[in-house]
Amino acid sequence: EDGIRDIGVTGVQTCALPIYPATRHGDFLVWTKAGVPSYQLACAVDDAALGVNRVVRGADLLESAALQQVLHRLLGHAPPQWCHAPIVRDAKGRRLAKRDGDEGLASLVRSGATPDRIRGLVATWLGLGPARALSPAALLQAADPPLVERGLRTLHARGGPVVDAAALAWMRGDDAAAATLARHAGGSAAP
Repeated sequence: EDGIRDIGVTGVQTCALPIYPATRHGDFLVWTKAGVPSYQLACAVDDAALGVNRVVRGADLLESAALQQVLHRLLGHAPPQWCHAPIVRDAKGRRLAKRDGDEGLASLVRSGATPDRIRGLVATWLGLGPARALSPAALLQAADPPLVERGLRTLHARGGPVVDAAALAWMRGDDAAAATLARHAGGSAAP
């Protein structure tokens, strides 16, 4: 297959290769001046060595998938299945990133959010059900692939998931905030 099959941002899409190596950015680095592998090469080699067959990450890394898929093929490895999810944003639509001073997961947990509620918020965003705390096993059980794909497409159409005051309050234990989370959900199973 000549392309990247991505089940994330806009549903299943196939991008023709080679997209970037020569046509958009010129040749890309595989080894840095510091004498270490580039991010793209390290990802491709690590994925192959660890037997990674699915990669789920932010839509901002879709271009990396094209480069990594080229490297997988050149190295004789089967590339993983890609899923690029919409970027999480704040209530004003700004992309959330630790490099910009936004809270990371560890900071959320220190401020009272629980891992089960964080997983529950992600499940609610995907439309996998009403806001509820979810163990890892419960999230895996709820994560039916067609529902997740539909949730990702809907989230993309709505501009991505949003962490606002209601989401923060719910993750930190305020059950009353669950009613306002539905507007951010990506599927039809949300409250």
